[in-house]
Amino acid sequence: VRFTEASLRTAEPYLVRERLIQQAVHIAGMTYLYVGGLLPEGYYSGSGAGISGFRIEAYGPDYEGLEAVCERLAARLRRASRRVVDVNCDVDRFGRPDAREVLRFDWTDEAQLRTGLPAGAVAAALRPVFATRFPVFFAPIAGEPYLPVRVEVAGAETIDVARLAARPFPLVDSVQVQLAALAPMRVVRTPSAVERIDQQYRRYVSVDFRGPYQMGHRLIGGVVASMPLPPGYRLKYPTFRFFGEEELKRSAGWALPVTTALVFLIAAVVFESWWLPLVMLLSLPAAAIGVAVGFLWSGANFAEGAFIGVVLLAGIAVNDSLLLLDRYRQLRARRPHGRPASLIRLAVRERLRPMWTTTLSSVVALLPLLVFPDEAGFWQGMAVTVTGGLLAATLLAPLATVALLSRARRRREAGSG
Repeated sequence: VRFTEASLRTAEPYLVRERLIQQAVHIAGMTYLYVGGLLPEGYYSGSGAGISGFRIEAYGPDYEGLEAVCERLAARLRRASRRVVDVNCDVDRFGRPDAREVLRFDWTDEAQLRTGLPAGAVAAALRPVFATRFPVFFAPIAGEPYLPVRVEVAGAETIDVARLAARPFPLVDSVQVQLAALAPMRVVRTPSAVERIDQQYRRYVSVDFRGPYQMGHRLIGGVVASMPLPPGYRLKYPTFRFFGEEELKRSAGWALPVTTALVFLIAAVVFESWWLPLVMLLSLPAAAIGVAVGFLWSGANFAEGAFIGVVLLAGIAVNDSLLLLDRYRQLRARRPHGRPASLIRLAVRERLRPMWTTTLSSVVALLPLLVFPDEAGFWQGMAVTVTGGLLAATLLAPLATVALLSRARRRREAGSG
C-alpha cells in the first residue's frame, strides 16, 4: 500500500494500519504480525503493540533501583507526547513482551523486628511449599555424587495460597508466622529473566509511538538525553542499528582516508611521480559532487549503505583518471617535446570511449537496485552513491585534468620566461 506525499500529513495511513492489524488479529487470530509498506519507514508490530519498534536499554547496579528508573522513564515518555500510546518496561531484547506474574511477599523491617527472622530465613522455609520442582541441594546418594534432592511439603500442589497466608506457619521451633499479617502478598509483573552484563543489571523498555519514525526517534532520543539519572545508572538509545550503523560511521571515518592514501601510494609507484597521482585524486571531489546530486535527485536517505558506497567509490572513481593519466604518460614518453595541453587532449580522445564503456557497464549493473529499491534503503543508498559518483567522476575528472595540466605548463613557461 503506497500513499502520496500529501497524504502522509493526514491520519489516513495510520487508520489503514490499525484496520489491517485488527483484521489480522480478529480474523486470523495472529499473535505476532507484520504490517509493512504503509509509509517509507514501514510499520511492524507484535500483537498490535510496539508498532514503531523503539527500544531502550537501561543499566544499573541495583535491580530495584533500575526498575524505578525505568518507571520514571516511562512516565516522562508518556508526558512528552500524546503519540506515546504505551511504554512497556518488561520486554526482551527484541521488544516482545517478556513479563511473568510473580507472587511477592513484602517482608518489612517491622516484620523482621517482631519475629527476629530475616527475609532469607523466611524464604528458605517457604521454598519447600512454593518451589517444589527445583532441587534444594545435591547429595552423594547411591554412589551418585551430584544427585539432586527436592524437599516438598505433602500436598503442596493442592495448597491454596490465600489459606496458607492466613494460617500460622511454623518457621522455626518457637516461632510461628502468619504471612497475611506480617507480609502482605501481591502479584507483580517482572521480566522472565534477570540479565547482568559488566557487573550491572540490564532491562529493556519498548515504546509504542504512533507516528513517523523520525519524529519518534527525535522525541525518544531527546527524553533519554535529558533525563537525570542517579550515579551508576545509564540509558542506551538506540539499542542497535542495522549492520551496526554507529560502528559503521566510525569505520568509515578512518577507512576513507586510508583507502585514499593507499590509492595514492599505488599510483605513485606506477607513475613514478608524485604530481600525477595528485592530479588523479581530482576524481574524488568530482565524485562527491555526483553523490550529492544523486541523493538530491533520488530522495534516498544517506544511511548505512551510503557509507559503504563512499568507501567503495574512493577506490573505483579513480580508475578512469588512472587510465587517462597512464595514456598521457605514454604519449609524453614518445613525444618529450610535445605540449602537455595537446598530449592530455589526445589522451582524452583515445581513452574517452573505454572510460565511458566501463562506467556505463557498472551503472547498468546497479540499475535494479535503483529501480526496485528495498524498503530499508540499504542497497538503494549504496547504488545511488556509486552510480552518482562514477558518472560525475567520468564526466568532470577529464575536464579538471586537462585544465590543471594545461595551467601548470603555462605557469612553468611563464616562470622560465
